[in-house]
Amino acid sequence: MCLSPSAYPPACFYDKILRMEKQILKLLERSGPMTGGEVWEHVGGNGLLLWRTCSLSSAIVMGPVGTRYLRLDRRVPGFGRLSPSIFREFLTYRVLGCAGQEDAIREKCERVERHIEEVSRVKLDLAYHTMTSLASHLDSELPIEKRVCFIIAGDIVYAMAHDVPRPERSTGKMVKGSDMDIVIIVEDDFPESLMNRLDDAIYREKYRLLITPHVREEIDYVLKRMGKVREQLAFDTFRHSKRD
Repeated sequence: MCLSPSAYPPACFYDKILRMEKQILKLLERSGPMTGGEVWEHVGGNGLLLWRTCSLSSAIVMGPVGTRYLRLDRRVPGFGRLSPSIFREFLTYRVLGCAGQEDAIREKCERVERHIEEVSRVKLDLAYHTMTSLASHLDSELPIEKRVCFIIAGDIVYAMAHDVPRPERSTGKMVKGSDMDIVIIVEDDFPESLMNRLDDAIYREKYRLLITPHVREEIDYVLKRMGKVREQLAFDTFRHSKRD
């Protein structure tokens, strides 16, 4: 299929890319390898234009950090999306440098990887201790030990959590980077009233972590019955209820 002339970006677009490329190369030559986010802090401007400039450039060397994986997500066409997202990957998990800086780029990648592994470890420990404490407290009231399973999931188990401040969606409060994904599974015959009490208790803990100034971490959780897990593991459908 041929594209009409109007389908191509105007010449001024390429002029912007060339000017930005020169600016980035000058910065990297002067300061050494940086993450995409660090370059953006210095260069400013449109972040997506910066990403595209670096992606198209043959003079900018980019080194990857960490792991990439595919997530199932009912909110996107085809139900699949990359994690981290393309832009987050560029900002946090991609190191930029110039030709001739390969050793320095590799060393920077190793430093960034050690940092995200430490961030992931801290978040994993917090998620584990939060759920352990919650379960211990509730066990005297609810049949937790043998009828409920807590699973830590998401970026932190892939050692891919970041600590770049971001606003939490429901409150707008700033949190410390990646959320802590937790899946809670209960038996099929677990009473609905107790399930609601468990949901309320986890939500209160989620809110406490959000508003505590020295914590500012977000728990993203889903509570489901074992029957829903069996249905999802069959991969015959991608339908979801409120608790998915």
